[in-house]
Amino acid sequence: MNEKEAIALNTSLAASRVLSLGANRLSSCLDMFSGWLLAGFGAVFGLLIANFAALSEHINASNLKQGAGIFLVAAAFAAAQKLLAAYVAAGTAAGEDGRGIGEELASGPVPLDVDSMRKPSQAGPLLAAEQF
Repeated sequence: MNEKEAIALNTSLAASRVLSLGANRLSSCLDMFSGWLLAGFGAVFGLLIANFAALSEHINASNLKQGAGIFLVAAAFAAAQKLLAAYVAAGTAAGEDGRGIGEELASGPVPLDVDSMRKPSQAGPLLAAEQF
């Protein structure tokens, strides 16, 4: 590997690390926000159902059914988002651990073939996604 290829590889790895850390922080913030939003909507919807007898002259029962359907769809999307957030957090943690392992291997006496190491590590997330 010549110097130009080494610079390109280091730049690629640094950009990947920055994007991974940013995705992890964004994912955790959105995860918290969407959880609280869904909990608040569920609480309000529960109050509507509990007080439906008093509110029945203002709210049609079919509208309440449609609201329940929308809430169930939102809950399903929230579950999918939680799963994706877990993948992002695990990927970021694995990237940080891999960086430490890479530094240990790079400072060791045996030379490291980066190209042959990169192929299996890039296929890892695809193998996990194929299990769904």
